[in-house]
Amino acid sequence: MVNELNRMFRKVNDILGVSIKLPEPKKNTLKAASTVNFVVGAGFVVASVIFTNKWCAVFGGLGIISGIIQRHEGKAAK
Repeated sequence: MVNELNRMFRKVNDILGVSIKLPEPKKNTLKAASTVNFVVGAGFVVASVIFTNKWCAVFGGLGIISGIIQRHEGKAAK
């Protein structure tokens, strides 16, 4: 997914005539970000149970899903 987004942004940059270097995240970077997102997401889910805030559960779920997607991207990365 990261590579597809970078390709799309390169095309837009070429059309607009700008030169912007996009970062290419490494496997370890994606794995670390995945772990952080998963831990923070789990923390929000636990906070939603303790404080009965629905928004914490939503953000926690999004964080966990983001962590899973990033882990998948990390396995496919170079």
